Amino acid sequence: MKNGSILFMKDQRRRICVNALLLTQVLATNIALMMPGQMAGQTFTTLYSFSSTSDGAVPDGGLILSGNTLYGTASEGGTWGWGTVFKINADGSDYSTIYNFTNGSDEANPDAGLILSGNILYGTTLGDQQGTTFGTVFKVNIDGTGFTTLYSFAGGTDGGYPQGDLVLSGNMLYGTAVYSEFETGLGGGTVFEVTTNGTGFTTLHSFIGSPLYPETNTDGQSPVGLLLSGNTLYGTTSGGGMQFGTVFAVNTNGTGFKSLYVFTGQNEGDSPQAGLIISGNTLYGTSAGNDGFGGGTVDVNTNGSVFSLQIDGTDFSILHSFTATSGSAFTNADGANPSAGLILSGNTLYGTAPYGGSFGDGTVFSVNTNGTGFKTLYDFSGNTVVLNQFTLYVSGLILSGNSLYGAMGGGGSFSNGMAFAVSTNGTRFAPLHNFAGTSINSDGADPGAGLILYGDLLYGTATQGGNSGNGTMFVVNTNGTCLTTLHSFNAVSYNSSIRGDTNSDGADPQASLVLAGNTLYGTAGSGGSGGSGTVFAFATNGNGFTTLHSFAAADFDSSSRDYTNSDGAYPQAGLILSGNTLYGTTIYGTTNGNGAVFAINTDGTGFTTLHSFTPGPASGTLTNGDGAYPKGGLILSGNVLYGTASAGGSSGVGTLFAINAGGTGFTTLHVFTNGSDGANPYASLILSGNTLYGIASGGGSSGNGTVFKVGTDGNGFTTLYAFSETDTNGFNNDGAYPYASLILSSNTLFGTASFGGSFGHGTVFAVNTDGSGFTTLHTFSDTNANDFNTDGAYPYASLVLSGKSLYGTTSGAGTSGNGTVFNISLSSVGAEQGSLQATIAPSAAVSAGAHWQVDGGTDQESGATVTNIAKGSHTVSFTSISGWNAPASQSVAITNGATTTVTGVYTLVAPNLDGITPSGTNLVLSGINGQSGGTYYLLMSTNLALPLNQWKPVATNVLSASGNFTITAINTVTPNVPQRFFILEQQ
Repeated sequence: MKNGSILFMKDQRRRICVNALLLTQVLATNIALMMPGQMAGQTFTTLYSFSSTSDGAVPDGGLILSGNTLYGTASEGGTWGWGTVFKINADGSDYSTIYNFTNGSDEANPDAGLILSGNILYGTTLGDQQGTTFGTVFKVNIDGTGFTTLYSFAGGTDGGYPQGDLVLSGNMLYGTAVYSEFETGLGGGTVFEVTTNGTGFTTLHSFIGSPLYPETNTDGQSPVGLLLSGNTLYGTTSGGGMQFGTVFAVNTNGTGFKSLYVFTGQNEGDSPQAGLIISGNTLYGTSAGNDGFGGGTVDVNTNGSVFSLQIDGTDFSILHSFTATSGSAFTNADGANPSAGLILSGNTLYGTAPYGGSFGDGTVFSVNTNGTGFKTLYDFSGNTVVLNQFTLYVSGLILSGNSLYGAMGGGGSFSNGMAFAVSTNGTRFAPLHNFAGTSINSDGADPGAGLILYGDLLYGTATQGGNSGNGTMFVVNTNGTCLTTLHSFNAVSYNSSIRGDTNSDGADPQASLVLAGNTLYGTAGSGGSGGSGTVFAFATNGNGFTTLHSFAAADFDSSSRDYTNSDGAYPQAGLILSGNTLYGTTIYGTTNGNGAVFAINTDGTGFTTLHSFTPGPASGTLTNGDGAYPKGGLILSGNVLYGTASAGGSSGVGTLFAINAGGTGFTTLHVFTNGSDGANPYASLILSGNTLYGIASGGGSSGNGTVFKVGTDGNGFTTLYAFSETDTNGFNNDGAYPYASLILSSNTLFGTASFGGSFGHGTVFAVNTDGSGFTTLHTFSDTNANDFNTDGAYPYASLVLSGKSLYGTTSGAGTSGNGTVFNISLSSVGAEQGSLQATIAPSAAVSAGAHWQVDGGTDQESGATVTNIAKGSHTVSFTSISGWNAPASQSVAITNGATTTVTGVYTLVAPNLDGITPSGTNLVLSGINGQSGGTYYLLMSTNLALPLNQWKPVATNVLSASGNFTITAINTVTPNVPQRFFILEQQ
C-alpha cells in the first residue's frame, strides 16, 4: 500500500456583520379626515410628511419590501433632476435617497421598480428619452454604495428604454426593452438577459414591430413586464398583434416564443401595461384599455379589465371590466385604465387604477380570482389625499400583513407624487412620503455626546441646531448615509417668575442616549418647565416624545455658591437602565447645590434623590468629603452604582464614589490629588471584573490628564498613562484633556482626548489595560481660516466599537464647522489575530477533491492561508472524499501576529476482498471499497511467510468507478497445492 501525508493549516476567518436596519413602531394617527364618498369609519392617517432636498419626484415604479423597509425609484427630481433610488420605513419614517442619477454613465429616469437580492438592488433607467441615451440596467447596494451600470442599451438590436421590472433567477437578470431600431425590421422591443455582474448580455427575442399606424404584427410590440416560472418567461406587450397588445411566452434560452393571447380591442380590453402573476397554471393580469389610455382623455367605452389566462393560452376570462366614466373628471365607481400589475393573496387579487373612481383620480381595488366580489378599497381624491393635481400614475402594490403599499407619480403635498399604504379592507389610507423639490433640513450642530449602536444605525444627540437651535436627536447609518433628525427640541421662552428659560421638552442635550427595546431615554441639560433640564423618552422612529421629569427651577445660593433646588439641576450625563428604573446625575441642585444622584421609573413615576453631595466652605476651593458636580454618568454592577464627581473631595479636584441603588451605603473610593493620579474626572467609569477604568481630564505628570484603574473596593489605584506636555500652541503627539469615558475590547482601552495632538484638535487613542502599548490612532487635522476641515475637531464624546470599526463624534470643525460623525478602522490596532496555512498530502488526494476548513467554515485549497483569525484555539477539519481516509480534525493555537502551519495526510482506503469462490480449477475473486479508477494488483503465494516482493502477481487491472472489481484467477486450484494465499494491493 502506498500512503501519502497531508498538511493541515488553520484558517483565520474575517467576521462580517450584517446588521438589519432598526425599524420600529407604527406611527400614531395624527390626522383623521372623513372624505366625501368614502364609507363611514374610513380614516386618513398622515404617517409621515417630509420635505427634503434631492428626494426625487414622480415615483412611477412600484415598491419592494424587505423587513420593514420599502425601496423604490423616482423617475425625476433628485439632486440633478434625473431621478433617484430611495428607501423609507413601512411606517413612513426615515425617508432617505440612496442614489441620485446624473445622466452621465448612469443615465437617467428610473421608471420601473426594483428587485432585491441580499443587500443589492437591481433596476433599470429609461435614458434621456431624447434619442441620445437609451437606458441602462444597474445595481446599487441598499446603503447607496457600489452603484454599477451593468449594461447600457444602444437602441439597436439590443433594444432601448427598458420600462418593465426585472426578474432575477440565480445570477441572471431578465427584462424587457420597449424599443429597438425599425431599420432592422425588428422595431417592437426586446426580451433580454444579463448577468448580475454585467457580462453576457443576450437578446432572447426581438419583437417585429412596425413604425406605422396601426401597429400590427404577429408577436406584439413594446413589451412591458416579465414573469418567470420554471424555464419559461411570460409577459405582455402593450401594442402589436392586432394593434392592442399580446400575452406571450418564451423560454429563458430564447427558444419557443409563443403568442398566448392577442387582444382584439373589444370587450376584453386592450393594451396591457404591466406584467403578469401566476398561480398554478393560471396567469392573471390587467389591460389598460383605450389603446394605452393616453393621459387622461379616458375613452368611456374601453376602460380596461382584469383578466385570467391559462399558461397554454386557453381559457381567457375577463374577471372585471372597468365601467364607463362620465363628466369632465371622468368619474365612475370602480376606477379606469389599470396600468400596473396585480398581487394575489389567497383567492383575492389587489390592484390599482390611475383614473376613474369617485373623484376621477384613481382607485385601489380588489377582486376574487373567479371574478366575484369586486371592491373599491380606496378612492384617490385630488382635494384631500392627492392634493394639487391628479395622480398621473399609480404603481403596482405589495402586500405585508394587512397593508398594501404603493407609489403614485403625481399629487401629494408637493404635486410630485407620494408613497402610500392602504389596508386590505380599505379602512386606512396613509401617505408615507410626499416627494418634494426643496426644503430646509435642520439636523443639529455640535454633537458632543457619544453614539449608541443598534444594528446598522447610530443614534446620537446634537447640543445645538435643529428647528429652534436647542439641539436634536438624530440617527445615521454606520456608513454615514441617511442622517435623520428624530426630534428637534422646542424653542425656550424666558419665565420671569423663575428667572429661567423654559419649554416643554428641554434643551441642550449633552449626553448619550440609552436604548431599551424600541425606546430611547436621555437627558436635556436645560429647559423644561423649571428651566433646569429634563429626563425624556421617545421611540426609535422619533415618535412619542415624552418628558418624564422636569427638574425644578434652581436659584443661585450665595452661601453655597451654587444653584439649589429640591431635586437637582442641569443633567449633563447620560442615564443607565436597570429593569424599569433609570439612574442619573445632575451637576448642580438639591439643597446643597453640588449635584445629585437620582432614580426615576421609565414611565416617569417615582423620582428619588439617592444622594445629595455635601456642601463645601463658603469661600476658597470647594472641598468636602464626597465630591461635587458629577458630570459623568453612572455604571451599575449588582446593586451598586459607581460614578465620578468632577470637583470636591479633600483636594477639591474630584472623587470616585460608590452607592447602593437604593441610596444607602455611599462610599468615597478615591480622592484625586492633582498629582500623578490626575484631576477632575469628568467622564463615567467602565467596569471589567473587579476593576474600574476611567480618565481624569487634568493632572498627571504634565497636567493634561490621565488614564487610570482602581478596584471596586477603592484599592489598587494605578495611573496607566499620563498625557504629555503640550507646546505653546497646545500641540503634542498623544492628546490632552480627555473628557469622555473609555471603552474596553479584550485588553485594550479606547478613548478620545479633546485637545492636543499634532494640531491641537484632539486625538483618538488606545492603551492596554496594564498601561502598555499606548497608541495615537488618529490626530484630528488642521483647520482653514473658517475653522473647517474634513475630519472634525474636539472629540468630547466616548466611542462605540463594532467589529473592527470605532465610531464617534467631534463637536467642532468638519466641512460645515458644526462637527462630524466619524469612523476609524482598526484593521491593525489592538488586533489579537493570526493566520493559518494548511497543506494537504498526497497530491493525489488534492486532485481527488480534498479540502480543509477552519471551525467548520469555507472549504480551503491545499496551501491556502486564511488571515485575521482570532487569537486562541481553533479546529481544522478535512473533507471526506471517495477512496481516501480523511485525517482526523486537529486543534491548533493561533497566536497574535503569527502564521500557524498544519499538515493533513490522507491515506488510501484499502480495498477489501469480500468474496473467493472456487469454479473448477479457477478462483473468482471480488473486492470492494477501492479508489475509483485506481490500479490494483492481486498477489499470490503458497507461503504466507515470504516477503511481499516474492509474491506472484496473478492479475492487474483498474477498479470500477465505484471502487469495486471481480476477476477470475485461472488454473489456480490444483490438487498438488493444498493452499494458496492472496493479497490485494492498490497502487
